[in-house]
Amino acid sequence: MIEISAPFSHVTCPCNPSNKRSQQKQRDMKAFVFCLLIGFASAHLGYQKESSAEKWCAMDSRGPKNLKRTNVNGKCNAYTVCDAPEMTLAYTSALAQNILPPVVINYQVHGFAKDDGSDPIVTAEHTNEQLAFMNEAYADAKMSFNSTLLVQKNSFNQAKTVVYGCTYEDILNKEFNLDCITPETGFGGDPEICSPNDGCFQITCSSVETCNSNCTTRNAIENNPECACFCIPEIFQCANSSIGNGICNPECNFMQRNWDGGDCCLANRTQKTCRDPSSPNPDWWGDELFKTSIGSSSIDHLNFYIANLGPNGKLLGVAHFPWMDGVYGMAAGIIMSSMAWGIQGPFLGDTAAHEAGHCFGLYHVFSGVSELKVWKPCEDICYESTPSLLTGDLIADTNPTPINYECNNPPPCPASQNGTDLACETCQLKPWTNTPYTNYMAYGDDSCLTHFTAQQHGRMRCYVDLAYQNWTTDAVTPGTIVVAPNVTSSCNTVTLTWVPPINRGTGTLSFVIQ
Repeated sequence: MIEISAPFSHVTCPCNPSNKRSQQKQRDMKAFVFCLLIGFASAHLGYQKESSAEKWCAMDSRGPKNLKRTNVNGKCNAYTVCDAPEMTLAYTSALAQNILPPVVINYQVHGFAKDDGSDPIVTAEHTNEQLAFMNEAYADAKMSFNSTLLVQKNSFNQAKTVVYGCTYEDILNKEFNLDCITPETGFGGDPEICSPNDGCFQITCSSVETCNSNCTTRNAIENNPECACFCIPEIFQCANSSIGNGICNPECNFMQRNWDGGDCCLANRTQKTCRDPSSPNPDWWGDELFKTSIGSSSIDHLNFYIANLGPNGKLLGVAHFPWMDGVYGMAAGIIMSSMAWGIQGPFLGDTAAHEAGHCFGLYHVFSGVSELKVWKPCEDICYESTPSLLTGDLIADTNPTPINYECNNPPPCPASQNGTDLACETCQLKPWTNTPYTNYMAYGDDSCLTHFTAQQHGRMRCYVDLAYQNWTTDAVTPGTIVVAPNVTSSCNTVTLTWVPPINRGTGTLSFVIQ
């Protein structure tokens, strides 16, 4: 008996090794199975727009059901069918054979200008430059883009800095959040960890910072000896008589000094000094509040949010992966620094291509070395010692590499910006060679980055079909992707196993041949 079923199908062919007729029957059945596989059981990836809500997923802010972020069977980053090596290889092959049709992705570009329309954060000139770069960068994946620029007039919002990962509630509720430790927020608002009057608070364990001699670390050091305390020297210079005197005193503009009694948030201020999240118009806000104030969902287009991005302008962009919650909601999309949008100085457009790569399912090329989350990185299931479709960035045509900011191969063990690179120091036994430092998913300067690889193209096209058909300009049916099965055999059986076709949901297609 031969049975074919999908998804996650298998075919089993019993045989009798002593019976030549049975062996011939087995060969005939194997040939028949392959004919069936190629003829109708090909993975026809993608879903029709008009039926997606009924047959595949609820197209709301939560995202499709089978994009829920869960590790599958303890495998590295196996969250969706597009993480299966067969899918990456099948899409890569389909692109090489010109089977896949081109797709056009719609995106909107959002930003603020002053009330009279002057000083927009994002301009039409830079948006057109960015569109040209995106079309060139994604051309080999047969992906191009349509761009719409939408600028809202609001002077208060135009002047605000976005602090990614921090919220007003984090400050007001005195909750420790490392993302809030920025100058824009007054270095967070967690005075309870250390003495509330000395301007010190814990920032992170294993920090290189040391405490001021006046800082009483209390539970930070007592319970966690490896933890350190971070101090704000200016606080010690704040005189009580300066608080509430009608003048913004920078040394008093901290939660620990009651935000200078409100003096730095006066309505007639001419500089960005208002840190107090309880004031009517602070000069900063979190990324989710920024995005939701614009009010654009991501159901039928990708959103680029262009902002004054903190902290201190060091962060260039952050993107939403396709398997994350809220992938179609207002808080999804890509938030980018205005200085990296279009062609400006050293920025040539690569940041947007990099962040969009994350939206289309790509990881950093160094994720298998420098983004591991355990203290024994060599034992991490995602550690990448050789190029692999199963570890690291799940791409086999990018060699393993540690994080690298230079336009050349990294030295044997470069120090990361955040401290020691444990995987590099403890796992790598040979020099790094032929590393992908020119890849768009690396961290080099724009002038160094030049391309995606063929397998990255394939992986992105899989995620376009899986998650983003509603972002495309028309209802062109995705190309038929033939996914070769895994074949295992013994004297008694032949078993074929393949990944499920995306557009069949959880349904099963079965054929039984006696």
